[in-house]
Amino acid sequence: MTRMKTYVSPRQVARALGVSESTLKRWCDRGLIPMQKTAGGHRRMAVSDVIAFLRDSGQELAQPELLGLPAAVGRTQWTLDRARDQILRALIDGQHDVVSEIVVSLLVAGHDLPAIFDTVVAPALHELGERWSCGDVVIYEERRASELCMGMLRELRNRLQPSRRAGRQNAIGATLEHDVYTIPVTMAELVLLDAGWNATSLGSNLPVDTLRDAIETLRPELFWLSVSYVENAATFQTELVILKCAAETVGCRFIVGGQAVTRSDLSEFPGVEHCHSFRGFAEAIESTEASPSEDQPSRSLALSN
Repeated sequence: MTRMKTYVSPRQVARALGVSESTLKRWCDRGLIPMQKTAGGHRRMAVSDVIAFLRDSGQELAQPELLGLPAAVGRTQWTLDRARDQILRALIDGQHDVVSEIVVSLLVAGHDLPAIFDTVVAPALHELGERWSCGDVVIYEERRASELCMGMLRELRNRLQPSRRAGRQNAIGATLEHDVYTIPVTMAELVLLDAGWNATSLGSNLPVDTLRDAIETLRPELFWLSVSYVENAATFQTELVILKCAAETVGCRFIVGGQAVTRSDLSEFPGVEHCHSFRGFAEAIESTEASPSEDQPSRSLALSN
């Protein structure tokens, strides 16, 4: 398995890109790739910034392994449809490196996270669940695939941790008690991080009282709730009231999405935004200054597993 790196030297970046150090320095001087200095005076570059440069410029990688990326990154021309089928196979077979290679390759090729999650990862996970329910995938394969996917998302989070992407505004998110699906809430966190937010997933299966306390104490600009499972509809409605009041108290936006919640479920909660795809979530968070209002249109966060 390739060892993921967070910061690398300019020499490593130049070799990884297949360019001279003087060319890399010119790019840095033009502000195309940020460079930092350690306390000891050494120059370092964030792998997340290099990936962002690749996405923006179309520059190819000569030696991706020098950045701790899978060796085939930048050399494989994945289409989204083909990537979905390949990532499903890799998840079932337990091929961690292949899953990471596909996702990072798509990023480097210029596809954004909402498209990758909506078109590749979420459909692959849905198909995996269907195969498990039909008996075509056994329990250990399904659980291993879920752990593998979470591992890939954790690595991706580290690669998105930013010097230049340092969050301007704060966001927190979670799932409620009895909702144990961690993958969707983590994908939403990554969409926010990639958009420049200082985003933190608090995790899954959290009591509503502690989420209310988190909102009132941390006072984020945005709180997102991923809903993949609702045990009791009446209880869920009560929990929404509690969270909506907390969000209004601190003046933060409240976005709800997931396979277990619909727009009609939120009809009695004016100001609570609904999303049904990661693309919709990305569009919703673009207007960071907008305050939720009663007549604000529902947008589409498929926080579905």
